[in-house]
Amino acid sequence: MHEALKKAVSLVLDIDYNEISGGWRPRIKSDGNSHIEMFFYDNLTSGAGYSSLIGSILDKVLDRARKILSECECSRSCKNCLDNYWNQRNHQLFDRHLGLQLLNYAELGQLPDEYDVNGQKALLVPLRKLISEDKDTPQPNPPIAFEVVPALLKKPENTSTRMFLNPYDLSDWLPNAFMTYRNLISER
Repeated sequence: MHEALKKAVSLVLDIDYNEISGGWRPRIKSDGNSHIEMFFYDNLTSGAGYSSLIGSILDKVLDRARKILSECECSRSCKNCLDNYWNQRNHQLFDRHLGLQLLNYAELGQLPDEYDVNGQKALLVPLRKLISEDKDTPQPNPPIAFEVVPALLKKPENTSTRMFLNPYDLSDWLPNAFMTYRNLISER
C-alpha cells in the first residue's frame, strides 16, 4: 500500500517519483493494540515542501492509490501499477490485491470478503496436487478440511481436522503449508 501511496502522491502533485520518499513502521500501544505508521519526506536537500502538501490533497491521493491498485489487470504487480526501476529490489514483495485490502481497511474500516467455494478450490489446487503426489503420507480418516482465509485476516488455529491457510501459504510458502499438513496428520 505504501508504494501505491507514494506513486499516487507523485502523480497528484505532478512530480518525479524520486522527489519524495517515505517508509512505514509498526507501532504497538501500551494496551497491546498495534497500527502501522506511514510517513513521507522530500528528497531534495533544502526540501521542496511536497511532503507538507500531502495532508491537503489526501483525498485525491487515496483515490489515485485505489485506482492504481484496482484498475490494473496483472496478478500481483507490474510496471503499469507498482513496479518501477527504483523499487526493483522489492518487486517480488508487492501484491496490489493485498494493498487494496489494506487501503480499504485503513480508510473505510472494510474487511476483505471471505473466499467462496470456487475461489477456495482454485487456491487449493497446488496443495492438493502435492498431497495427491505424496506416497509417503497416509490419507487421514477423517480427512483434513481446508479453509482459505484472506491474508489480511488472522488465521484461526489449526485443529486435528481443519487446516487454515491464506493465499500466500498456497503460493509463496507452499512447501511450509505441505509440511504443516503432514505434521497435522502425524499428530493424530
